[in-house]
Amino acid sequence: MGASLCFSCHKCSSGCPVVEEMDFAPHRIIGMVGAGLEEEALGSSAIWLCTGCQTCTTRCPNGVDVAGVMDTLKQRAAAARVRAGDRRIAAFHRAFLASVRARGRVQALDIDLQELDDWTCCGASSGHSLNHRLGLALAARNLALAEATGHELVAPCAACYHLLKVAKKESASPVTVLHLLDLLADDETVDRIRDSAQRPLEGLKIVCYYGCLLVRPADVTGVADYEDPQSMDRVMEAIGAEVRPWSFKTDCCGGGITAARPAVARRLSSRLAAMAQEAGADCIVTACPMCQTNLDTGQQEGQAVPVLYFTELLAHAVGLEETEAWWPRHMVDPAPILARSGIAQWLTQPLRPASRCHRATARSPAPRWARSSWSAAG
Repeated sequence: MGASLCFSCHKCSSGCPVVEEMDFAPHRIIGMVGAGLEEEALGSSAIWLCTGCQTCTTRCPNGVDVAGVMDTLKQRAAAARVRAGDRRIAAFHRAFLASVRARGRVQALDIDLQELDDWTCCGASSGHSLNHRLGLALAARNLALAEATGHELVAPCAACYHLLKVAKKESASPVTVLHLLDLLADDETVDRIRDSAQRPLEGLKIVCYYGCLLVRPADVTGVADYEDPQSMDRVMEAIGAEVRPWSFKTDCCGGGITAARPAVARRLSSRLAAMAQEAGADCIVTACPMCQTNLDTGQQEGQAVPVLYFTELLAHAVGLEETEAWWPRHMVDPAPILARSGIAQWLTQPLRPASRCHRATARSPAPRWARSSWSAAG
């Protein structure tokens, strides 16, 4: 992982979203490893507080896999039964993996894709944190199942997507791995979404939040502009929303440490909510269920920024009738914002004439996102 290549430029530490909570900043952990002081590093809280957001790895000028070093240290600490520097996070990872072993499969997903039969939970951050081989094996099993179907593999969760991409890279799997956003954001599909919009979101100001694992590191995700991705922006603009510029698209929300260290995640999430308000946004739109949960539940008193998964707004725009029932399920109900933006009028008015919709014909096939020939896991 190249710890010896570190020349202590501090870029990893300056970009770390939780460095203030750590006993040793990331560059110091790397320095310890490079100097042969691994025993000291194994007992630190820093390795457990690492959210795995990949900012450090992405920004290191010498290509040191800082996040990978953190995972390796956690695994070695657990194997050697070193007293964890943060016992709450270590306990959460152990409990999560125990749950995966007991109940790591589901039978149905209510999405318009072909579900991957007998898929396995990817292990999320706990798998790669405590057991590198297990983290790879869980994702690789899903790749093997997808390969047998002959279909692409689509994941609606950023963490699942990321682990599948890592496993694909390390195993040389031939399966094409897509996030649900990738499925919708190519030029042809965006045009069809625009043509299909019966209830455009004109008047709604949003910021798009991609989080960490959809875009970093670039050699895994293939995202060229990982600091300012544009795919979700294009989809939201296609259904009429005004996408506000902001520089927090890929900041970390806390990820998987939320359950064990809620105060840390709350600080990160409330900051993102405040920056969304500063950007003039009515709501935050994300493409990760974990990010949506963290941002929706992690706001401070007095903040009330709605947070929606991007397909909620997409489904509403293209005319699905049941979307109104989804809004009360959020911690921050988006209905008042939609009403103020003039969008709530669509909830009670008839849909636009069918001529505005995309019609499937021999020359004009159904939109890519409406087909059901992809396998889905996550």
